[in-house]
Amino acid sequence: MGLIQDTDDGWLIVTGAMIFLMQCGFCMLEVGSVRVKSTKSILLKTLLDNCITAVMWLFVGYAFAFGTDESERTNLDQFMGYHCFVMVDCDRYAYWFFQWAFASATIKIVSGAIAERTQFMAYFFNVVVMSAWTYPIIAHWVWGGGWLSRYQTNGFLDFAGSGVVHITGGATSLVAAWIVGPRIGRFDKNGKPKPLPGYSKSLICLGVFILWFGWYGFNPGSTLALSKGLYKISSRAAATTTIAASSGFMTCTILSRIIFKQYDVVFALNGILAGLVSITGGCAFVDLWAAVIIGVVGACVFAVASKGLLLLRIDDPVDASPVHLFCGIWGIIANGLFARREQIEILYGPTNQWGAFLGGGGWQLAVQLAGMSAILGWSSFFAFVVFGLCKVLGVLRVPEKSELKLNRDKNPGPDSYARVEIMDNGRLDHFQFRIT
Repeated sequence: MGLIQDTDDGWLIVTGAMIFLMQCGFCMLEVGSVRVKSTKSILLKTLLDNCITAVMWLFVGYAFAFGTDESERTNLDQFMGYHCFVMVDCDRYAYWFFQWAFASATIKIVSGAIAERTQFMAYFFNVVVMSAWTYPIIAHWVWGGGWLSRYQTNGFLDFAGSGVVHITGGATSLVAAWIVGPRIGRFDKNGKPKPLPGYSKSLICLGVFILWFGWYGFNPGSTLALSKGLYKISSRAAATTTIAASSGFMTCTILSRIIFKQYDVVFALNGILAGLVSITGGCAFVDLWAAVIIGVVGACVFAVASKGLLLLRIDDPVDASPVHLFCGIWGIIANGLFARREQIEILYGPTNQWGAFLGGGGWQLAVQLAGMSAILGWSSFFAFVVFGLCKVLGVLRVPEKSELKLNRDKNPGPDSYARVEIMDNGRLDHFQFRIT
């Protein structure tokens, strides 16, 4: 047992570290998607996400999410945990570390959606609330023994977080972007979108590749162990993750040619993320052929949602909510359609509910829709509270003058930098060296 436990804990630490590396991917993706003047702000917020979340996860977040005692179960356990505050009398440190990486990734999703015009204090407030309350409660409902994990036979199926992580982060992103409002110059007086080109497509591409790598910790790592045959589940998760990401990329590449009359690398890269988010919840439950469908549909969902937000004049610089919220919703629905009975039974025991398209009837799909609605409602409500309160207090959006030229007193200002941009054909197009 000692060697088996050591191996399983090692699996959690390695995959947790891979998930932590995704913070670098998020950071590069966001820096590449915004204008260079916002670089320092993005970097600082990335560090803030990780460090504040770690402290809050230690004091209250982990306890609310996973602090249950099987010998003393009460009705409160249906809603939240209430043991292991500050990890007192708890020694599952590898598990704590792994779940902290999940929490940090969830909260980081919001940063890009409100980039370039949000005050630092508002973002700080949101990180505290999400890491201490919003996310832990949802994690408990699904993964900590809460009411959604026991609902009907199998409970709500969300293996690695299409709902827990991506709907939570995506819904908060959408509400925040709507309340904060668009960046100055994003729409003309008639409401037509105007391009605000990002700093570097190379950084966006690098960020997506790092995120894709981290997803192999996210999805296969959610077995939480390799023993007792769980390595087979991890292998399936790795394969379906690869197929869905690749299918999403191919779909968005084709769509970019149809929509923009040319191939758009950023749009195609978002197709990878759309496929990854879509497969996250069902990576352990579906076949490879289903992963193809999930990735293709996920890419189409992203394309429609991205266009829809612009029609509603909602400015999301990195398309956080189209990727994470809407593709997360599709991923949860897909479990109700494609989840295999055999795979569910390996993880959760005998069942009479599985994917509707595989003969399982509609009950699992109904459970998926109920759980999705609960997560969406909970995360949206607290996003409205946090960002609405910040708006009332006047600490939400930077002043117009500060947005056009960053204000050193209230928000992170520009740093010294050397900037070189190379055009696609390799010709040196622009060189700038500036010291501030």
